Amino acid sequence: MNMWTSWRRTIALIYGTAPRLVWAIGVFSVLSGLLSGVNVAVLGVVVNDTVDIIQGSSFSGLFVSFAVLVSAYLFGKLLELASDYCESLLTDLTTNAFTVRIAEKGATLELEDFENPKVYDQLQVANREAGYRPMQVLTGSFSLIQSLVSLLSVVAIIAQWSILVALLIVLSPLAGVLISNVFNIRLWSIEVDRTNKRRMGQYLVALMTTDRSFKEIKSLGLAQLFLTRYRGLLKGFYAEDSKVHKAIFGFGSLASFIEVVIYGVAVYFALQDSIEVGDVGRLAAYLAAVGSVAAASGALLGGIGLLHQNSLYVQTAFSFLDQPAIELPSGSENVQNPLREGVRLDNVCYTYPGRSKPAVTGIDLKILAGQTVAIVGKNGAGKSTLVKLLARLYAPTSGEIFFDSVAVSQLDRDSLRSSISVLYQDFNKYELPVRDVVGFGDLAHRQDDERIWEVLDKVGLKDVVENYPGKLDQQLGRFFDSGIQPSGGQWQRFGIARTLFARPAIRILDEPTASLDPRAEEFFVDIVNEKSPTTQIVVSHKLSTIREADLICVMDEGTISERGTHAELMQMNGLYAEMFTAQAKGFSID
Repeated sequence: MNMWTSWRRTIALIYGTAPRLVWAIGVFSVLSGLLSGVNVAVLGVVVNDTVDIIQGSSFSGLFVSFAVLVSAYLFGKLLELASDYCESLLTDLTTNAFTVRIAEKGATLELEDFENPKVYDQLQVANREAGYRPMQVLTGSFSLIQSLVSLLSVVAIIAQWSILVALLIVLSPLAGVLISNVFNIRLWSIEVDRTNKRRMGQYLVALMTTDRSFKEIKSLGLAQLFLTRYRGLLKGFYAEDSKVHKAIFGFGSLASFIEVVIYGVAVYFALQDSIEVGDVGRLAAYLAAVGSVAAASGALLGGIGLLHQNSLYVQTAFSFLDQPAIELPSGSENVQNPLREGVRLDNVCYTYPGRSKPAVTGIDLKILAGQTVAIVGKNGAGKSTLVKLLARLYAPTSGEIFFDSVAVSQLDRDSLRSSISVLYQDFNKYELPVRDVVGFGDLAHRQDDERIWEVLDKVGLKDVVENYPGKLDQQLGRFFDSGIQPSGGQWQRFGIARTLFARPAIRILDEPTASLDPRAEEFFVDIVNEKSPTTQIVVSHKLSTIREADLICVMDEGTISERGTHAELMQMNGLYAEMFTAQAKGFSID
């Protein structure tokens, strides 16, 4: 995408947000530019009228010209205020619109996109620049228009007296602007290249400034280490930037010297022309025009550089918006709820992008409708990857998954995902009211208080929430005012409640008891063993919580090495029996 395309798309986005405000700012910019020429012309008249009074003429001419000059100045101030007012409104609308576009794009991506560092870097740049870069492109464009109109209006007046002076004034800032453009591109390139380091810096700061990581950072004494690393990153940024700014200073000084020389020559010819014709008013207009044109010319040419720079940053944001999402195959069939037959995996394999070894391979599994199936195994055996495949966050590299004998590639993706409720191992702790934290499981029934209380009772949280001052409307977490911070186990039970509230065709629970105390585990075991039409898949390291499952699958090295009921697996005396016996020893009483 080139700068012109980036500029055009930015203007189109802003114009679509508030066309009337864009037109208003454009009109104000043109009128402000025209006022520069008016002020120069009127100033010359005021000076000549003053000379006439000194020579004995009446005050009437000066009164009129002075009134026009003051009125033009006042009008210019009103235009400036009106333009600032419109820009403030448009900035808010544009920032909101661009941020929403980025969020909408993020919602269309798949998990593999977020696991791609290149895409994630583009997302970070887009988020960082969305707040102000697009509006800077617009205001920069209108500033260019205003400067161009101002330049043309004043030069048109000066050219009537001396074309040479007009030409010199226009050319005086050219060297400085060219240098500025070159280094603006260099600074942009450096900033893009350091995006990954910027993200690391933001991560280190977040570790030291958020409540979720604070306790461990404090206990382990990691703050100074992280501060040292962060200072190192900032020092490296400064070293890079200072080299560029040093070069800007050197070349800029040379450009300024050239500009002053040309400016001085222009003033010399202006003085010479005014003396030759004996027109004091022309001299005053010349001097005012020299400053006005120099400023307008510098703003025009310098604005091109800034516009180029801002367009480059916006271009990076558009690169993220244009990022093609990984399209998981989607059909038109809907998932039955409850399932009639169940779920079947035929030789399912999955390899993460950039890796050669499969995370899961050769998975053959049949889960009957309404069954509770447990998946167990050592760390890194592929359990969580299998969960993500079942939840349709990944598509199998090879093999196929069937729901009621219909391949997932033929199922409507939205229907499939709405039919599956998942509590992930790293589940979200929504710092929102209880009603939302639980109700997000089924948005259509989020206001059904009876259902919410029912699932809270199942997970042993009913009494806890009843004692909250706000009951179901109580804010959870400390991120916002009046929030109550649940314990780790309570957060996990809120997550389980959310999946129970959903009433899906398939419920997947990935390490749902990791933070639960023994009493809370009893609630969970009752949930797992409860007969319901929902097909349940439970991943757990706590084998005592899944021993009553209809089927237990043991994963090892990315494949299912054992399967059966608890009793059958114990008789096999394999990996499951080894893990269960090891856990049981911890509860043995001498």
